[in-house]
Amino acid sequence: MNNLRDARALARISGWGTVAALGLLQAWAYRNSMNPDGISYLEIGRAGISGWHGFVNAYWSPLYPFLLSLVLRWFEPSPFWEFPATHFLNLAIYLAGYACFEFLVRKFLASRQMSQSSVERKYLLCVGFALLVRDRPGYARSSRGRDLMPGYGDPCAHSPW
Repeated sequence: MNNLRDARALARISGWGTVAALGLLQAWAYRNSMNPDGISYLEIGRAGISGWHGFVNAYWSPLYPFLLSLVLRWFEPSPFWEFPATHFLNLAIYLAGYACFEFLVRKFLASRQMSQSSVERKYLLCVGFALLVRDRPGYARSSRGRDLMPGYGDPCAHSPW
């Protein structure tokens, strides 16, 4: 029983390490690139620092600019560091999404009443992890952290099928 617990802990640490390393590498690799949507979100986030009315917009959703305004307010990055700060916010969203995904998979597996050493359980964990990592690698390149959030609320939003 203790070996099983150790194996699970090692698998969990390996999963978190892999996801964090891949996300960090990509955030760093694309730290100085931004698409036009990302720039618009930065502008709305900057406008939101002066008051909530800066978030009111008929086209752009307010949650991501609100998070950007918190980053801009707390860290006060110079214009040179605004893009990297945005990418590291996206990394935080990515890691929060992985935590939600891990919770979902664990609850799903617990509800299936499988034995702890079941091959099906291990298969589902590996496939789920692979799909998450495969589905999210473009997050930093796109510079659209707001595109990450709906996918974590709806697991089928970015389904490969």
